[in-house]
Amino acid sequence: MTMLIKRNANGGVPTVFDELHDMMNNAFNDGAFGPEFTKNFFGIDFNKQSYPKTDLIDDGDCVLFEVEIHGLTKDDVSVDLEPSDNRNESYLVISGGKKETDKNDKRNYIRKEIKRSAWRRSWVLYEDQYDVSKIKADVKDGMLVVSVAKVKDQKKKSTKIL
Repeated sequence: MTMLIKRNANGGVPTVFDELHDMMNNAFNDGAFGPEFTKNFFGIDFNKQSYPKTDLIDDGDCVLFEVEIHGLTKDDVSVDLEPSDNRNESYLVISGGKKETDKNDKRNYIRKEIKRSAWRRSWVLYEDQYDVSKIKADVKDGMLVVSVAKVKDQKKKSTKIL
C-alpha cells in the first residue's frame, strides 16, 4: 500500500490545532448545526480554506495529485521537490495563489469574496516507493495534475540470518 503523510497548510506535521480545526469543521459543516447555521449565526464558512482541494489517485504505475486551481494559470502555481532531513524521503510541494489587489485600488467594493492569498501544501515521498526523477505536471481546465511514478515492485528475496 502506498503511504503519504498529510502535511498542514504551513508544510508541517499536523498539530493539535489542525485536529481541532478539523473537528470544528466537521461539527459546524457536517454535524448537527450544518453549514447554514454556521454562516448565518457566526458569519464563518469553515469550507473556505487557504489551500485548494486535492484528490490523490492511485493510477497503477503512478500516483496522481489532482489540484483544483480554478482561476489560476500555470504562472500562478509552482510544483517543487524539496529535500528532507531524512535522506530516504523528499517533499512534493505545490504552492501558488493570486496576486493581492493593488494597494492603490480605489474601487468601492460592496462585497469582496475573491481569495487572493498564497497557499502551500506538501506531501512526503518515500524514495523506496516513488521515483522522484519521474515527476510530471500539467495545468488544464482549472486543474493542476501532478504525476509521480511509483518504484517498480522489486521482488524481495529472503536472507538467511542464522
